Amino acid sequence: MKFFSSVLLTRFIFWFLVGGVWASSPAMTMKAPKFIAVEEMGSIDGLKYTTAIGSADREKQRTYDSELRSVWSQVQSSVLTNISTKLVQSISRWAKKQMLTYDYNSPQRTLDFQSTLWLDATKTSLLYEATLETLPSHHQLVTRWLKLYLIYQLENQEISTAILTIRGQVLE
Repeated sequence: MKFFSSVLLTRFIFWFLVGGVWASSPAMTMKAPKFIAVEEMGSIDGLKYTTAIGSADREKQRTYDSELRSVWSQVQSSVLTNISTKLVQSISRWAKKQMLTYDYNSPQRTLDFQSTLWLDATKTSLLYEATLETLPSHHQLVTRWLKLYLIYQLENQEISTAILTIRGQVLE
């Protein structure tokens, strides 16, 4: 009987620590970032000041990249559920006819976020960028991408804002 009691006690402690009270506590859940959709090639508020990450900061950047991946894994579903075919079509300014048959497919792969910009002079925020998919185009020389930008706050180790937009370029 003593063995049976200790097994039950061990299982209860494991449940409590891993799956019970702590797993649902607010401290263990990451706050969902603010989600903004910006029209194709539109100006993004808050990105007025940017500067390239220099070689002196490259080692720190590896740490920040790792932190971002960890945070992203916790908020990813709350961000991606905001994105729909209708939303992507609504932020499209060009290729309207081609976008009528467009159907958004949520990424089934890990997004490859890249960071190359500081968002402030004090180096407390980084801008990360990922391409979700290539979009239909109105001209063969134009390539359009659905982009997701993340503003990562170093001090809080949180993604404060997720920005969905369309960017493109003309191949000459």
